[in-house]
Amino acid sequence: MVIISNRVLHVSAIAIGLWLASCHNSERSNPLDPEATPGVSIGVAEDGDGTATISWTPYDGTAPFGKYLILRRISSLSADVDTVAVEEDHLVIHVSLPDTVATISDATQTSFVDRSLVANQSFIYRVSVINAGGFEISSPESAPVAGATAPRRHGATTGVLHDARRQ
Repeated sequence: MVIISNRVLHVSAIAIGLWLASCHNSERSNPLDPEATPGVSIGVAEDGDGTATISWTPYDGTAPFGKYLILRRISSLSADVDTVAVEEDHLVIHVSLPDTVATISDATQTSFVDRSLVANQSFIYRVSVINAGGFEISSPESAPVAGATAPRRHGATTGVLHDARRQ
């Protein structure tokens, strides 16, 4: 059986209190501190032919870098809840979450070419920075970027097909 007297417990509490007080001015690093992981600024240029180049400022945080996520969503859909409906006996909520187009683990890489734009669809991009501790912060969203227009059949712009045999 172990008996701890009140006096020993009281001295231990004082010692712990003094130790904690002496650490007050020491520098602390919190991997979840937003100041340690600033977001990036982005720019998007439509390159044509179904591609867009996303570029961003380099990571400039004090927390160790983890990765960049290149996120894309359809511009006509809200980033929040799109619709709420009751179907039969249950509630259905449609949410538009962005797609992860790329994951980049090189902190020095500051651009990405998205070659998967869809014809007649506009997209909005953002770049998230995730530090080594798992804290994530996103850039502001880009302006909408349109994919290429759907290919047209020859002569469809005028509505008249040219017949070479009738010259």
